[in-house]
Order: sequence, then C-alpha cells, then structure tokens
Amino acid sequence: MKQPGLQVQDAGVIQEMTGLREGVRAMRVPRGLLFHDPIRWRLFSAPAGLAPEKLRAFLRQNGLDDAAPEPARKPRLRQLFWVPMDQVPERGLRTRPGARFACVCCGKSCRTLQLGPVLPADVERLLELDWSGSGRDTGTFFVDEYDQPIDPRETTLPIFLRRTSTGCEFLQDDNLCNVHARFGMAAKPLMCRMFPHTFRATPTAVSVGMRLGECASAPATSLGLPVIEQHPELEQMLAEHDAIGLVPPSIWATPDRLISWEEYEAIETALFARSGDFVTAVFHAFNPGAQPGTGLERILERATLAGRQAQTLEPAALELEDRFCRGVVFGKDLFLHQDLAQAAALLVIKRELGRIEAADGTPAALNAVWKKAAERSLRAMCHDVDVRAVAAAIVAS
Repeated sequence: MKQPGLQVQDAGVIQEMTGLREGVRAMRVPRGLLFHDPIRWRLFSAPAGLAPEKLRAFLRQNGLDDAAPEPARKPRLRQLFWVPMDQVPERGLRTRPGARFACVCCGKSCRTLQLGPVLPADVERLLELDWSGSGRDTGTFFVDEYDQPIDPRETTLPIFLRRTSTGCEFLQDDNLCNVHARFGMAAKPLMCRMFPHTFRATPTAVSVGMRLGECASAPATSLGLPVIEQHPELEQMLAEHDAIGLVPPSIWATPDRLISWEEYEAIETALFARSGDFVTAVFHAFNPGAQPGTGLERILERATLAGRQAQTLEPAALELEDRFCRGVVFGKDLFLHQDLAQAAALLVIKRELGRIEAADGTPAALNAVWKKAAERSLRAMCHDVDVRAVAAAIVAS
C-alpha cells in the first residue's frame, strides 16, 4: 500500500488521502482523524500525530486501506453519528437566513413536553443553587423516565425534571420559570435554554436548526428576534455540549447512491434559493423520476384520518408550514432517516397529514397538528408502504 498522504484544510473533509479503500473518506478533527466508512456505516478515530507506518497499520487493521475488500453493507436507520465535541470538524455556527425565534412565555411546552434528559452539569448546578427560603426540596427535583423519584448522583440512568399535575415543577402561575426568576437564565438546564433550537455538526459548520413544530406558540415565536442576532447565546450553549449529532462526509441520497457532503451542501443551497413550493422541490431533488403509487389510504387509516381530505390553509398558515419545513431541512432532520430520498418522501407525507388534520386551516390549527405529530412515529405508520411512491402521488395531485 502507498504511504498515506494528506492534503488538508484546518478542519473538515480531507480532500486527498492516498491508500484509502474506495468510498472511505477522512476528516480532520481536534482529536486527530475521523474515517467514515459508509458501507459499514461506522466512524473510526485515529489519534493525532500518528507516524505514517502506524497510520498505515491503523487503516489496515480496520479494513480501511485500499487492499481491503468491500465489506457487506450494514443496514442504517439514520445518517447521524453521536460524537463527542472533540470529533467535530468545524464548530462555527451557521443559521438559516431569515430564521426568527423569540419565546413568548406561554408555558405550554413546559406543561406538555418531556422534561429531559438533563445533563450532569445541569443536575449539579440545580443542586448547588441556594434554595433556602423557597420551600423547595432538592431531593424531589429529579425523576427517571417513568416519573419515579431518583437520586441523580447515584444513578447511571437518564435523568428528568419532576413533573406536577400542571407541568414542570419550576413553572410558576405566571408561566415564567422559577429557576430563571431566582437565579437568572444561565442557571436553567441547557435543554430549556436551547428549545426549540438544535445543533447538528457537519464537515463545514454546525447548523442551528429549529423544531418550530414542537413549539405550541409557533405562529408568534417564529416572527420574533432574528436567529442570526442570537449568535453569542447560541455559541455559549454549544460550548456546554459534551456531544452532538454529526453528518458524515458521504451521504446516502438513495438506498444505492452515495453523494459527498459537498454535493449535498450545493443541493441544499440551491433549494433555499428557490421560491415556490419548497417541500416539493426537496422531494424532486432526491427522488427524480419517482412514479406515483398507492398506500396513502393505509397511512391515513393508521393515523385515524381515513376518509378525510386536505384542508385549504390560510395564507398565514401556509407561511408557517413553509417555516416548519425549511427548519426540518436546514436543521438536518432529514439525516434522522436511512437515506435522503426516504426522508424527503416522509416530509411530503407529514405535510399532507398536517393539511388533512388542520380542521379550519388556521395557523393555530396547523401548529397544534405539527406539535401532535412530533409525538407519533410517522416512519412506523409507513413501515410497509413505498413512501416514495405515496409522496410522488401527493405532489402530483
């Protein structure tokens, strides 16, 4: 095998590296090198500073060198790797142009969403705050995922905030947070400060997404402060993460077609530059030539929507729907599925279900439907259906 040779930037995908098996790509990260094998769907981490002969041995040992035969393909459920922060190629933030968000303090998410898991640092901070005179018992702050009391310092299980009959135990009657009121915003758990923002690492930046559909007051919150003006707060929250989802340098566009991150990034940029029906453009970008088929009725029956038709959405509701869908794509939620073709088809189906279920076509009705949809598994409802054919039928109708 030839001696591995590198042409690298300061971070991100290594443009040339001799000696790799076809399809394997390498990225420079703070820890050293990450090798992505899309066939086996694995990451391999090599420490920084390996001598050439040791790097050759590392590649050979892990079946990454050009002498290794192509392995059997491993099935995928998603296209994201959960990695520690020292395996993130580039930590600069990228926000969606025009994205806005400002909490309106409605308290609805604090009453309805699952309150965790919280980070160990959040647990320690809440326990160490001075709660004297508050009437609160720190021994009751935390529960497991089944709402059973838990000692957070004596468990390895995921830790959640305790809920009362009215929501989070720290939610006040005025819909404000008692932790925030007593100790300031920085004292709150990271998940509370983050909501509904998400971070996804890519080879070139960390994308700041927003799961607006999970916010019960999205018609108002999504018209608030431009996200680009929130960079200092977002950078601070990113610094508190110990791990993050990483989009790899090679991506399955379809079950049998790999594209590079650079190709995907160009497609995404072109999609956001378009006007018109954004979701249909996303579907066609990853499903060219898809033929319409059946199966929607089966999905509607499982969603208890059999026999119902899509509603005509008010203009403001259409604008809100567009913000929801753009947030899904920019936030890299498509990579939560096994390939981009399937993910784009499921987005079409999700939008159609939303239009069917939004009874009066108002922004409030659409918001309620998307929030409800976050709690059900669309992929499970479509498990025996050709989602690409169903989506092609929807966009053609």
